[in-house]
Amino acid sequence: MPSPTQAPNHSFYNPDFDINLAEGEMAEQLVSMGLTGRVEVKRDFKARETGRVYVELSCKGRPSGINVTDAEFWFFILSERGSLLELIADGAGIFVSTERLRRLVDDAVAKGRVGEQPYGSHQTTGALVSLADLLGVEHLR
Repeated sequence: MPSPTQAPNHSFYNPDFDINLAEGEMAEQLVSMGLTGRVEVKRDFKARETGRVYVELSCKGRPSGINVTDAEFWFFILSERGSLLELIADGAGIFVSTERLRRLVDDAVAKGRVGEQPYGSHQTTGALVSLADLLGVEHLR
């Protein structure tokens, strides 16, 4: 299994925070169109390969991500190809309430399932939450 600290091996990967921020903000607007309340949207390029999502806990040693969000829901995009609108329309993602995600993150941290993302200008630490736990199933094939 690849280390959570390995850089994604994608020709389109760009660790620049401002590019990722712009993409995230666009996805949040697309997903929020049909919902009331705030939605945090994350795209995990390695989730299908690793069987888990990375939920940010801190950035540069300061609380961030799940620890500071005011979102009511999180949406994880689980594909690496296609436009954001295509991915959302194809159902290549998982919605979860922030309340439930916080419980899953607490469980992952208690079990030592924590990783680091040291690339780019915004190094982060995050919990590694399994897709099976996120979906509420015993295991995935």
